[in-house]
Amino acid sequence: MKKLIVEQRVWPLELRQGCESDAYELRGYAAVFDTWTDIGGEFYERIMPGAFTKTINESDQVALWNHNDQYPLGRKSEGSLELSEDKHGLAFRVQLNPEIPSHKEVYLQTKNRLIKGASFRFSVVNNKEDWEHDDEEHLRRTIREVRLYEVSPVTFPAYEATELQARAAEYLKLADVPLITKSVATVEPLTHSTAGDLEAWFERQYLFLNTTEW
Repeated sequence: MKKLIVEQRVWPLELRQGCESDAYELRGYAAVFDTWTDIGGEFYERIMPGAFTKTINESDQVALWNHNDQYPLGRKSEGSLELSEDKHGLAFRVQLNPEIPSHKEVYLQTKNRLIKGASFRFSVVNNKEDWEHDDEEHLRRTIREVRLYEVSPVTFPAYEATELQARAAEYLKLADVPLITKSVATVEPLTHSTAGDLEAWFERQYLFLNTTEW
């Protein structure tokens, strides 16, 4: 049985606090629909409307800080994380708890614009993706359905996220993963402790991919 590849995307998108002064919540978009994104120079990708409909109705997602499961921010089944699709993309709302230090830190860092983006971790399911070449021979991937695992406010700015995607794609190529699966695969969260040693982090991803049956 083919193992699902866990992928991660970072968007330099709107991430904002609740409109009311006492809301103590974060709102934003983890994904934007029908927008072509360059994935590490390997291919272009877009996510179509409806790609998250099934998963957010059937699964229990969480919100984490920087994709680190040591810092949970909310869970859908507990009502502290809300996910919905609209014409723009995958919207989320996280109800933070001011009594939890990490929640307070995320809230204040968002207020101070130190956290500027949102990210999500997912797998494409049921082969609900299409690959094609455009008129300029660029490879393009259209995703129609995913399994969503979590969403995260993230500290990496857009240019750093682009570098991470490019380097992840390079390691996927080295691991000889079939072209249809080349993307940003993460089997270990890129956290505060690992961000300082990106070479070691990507090497661990490479070793995983090179020993996984496809």
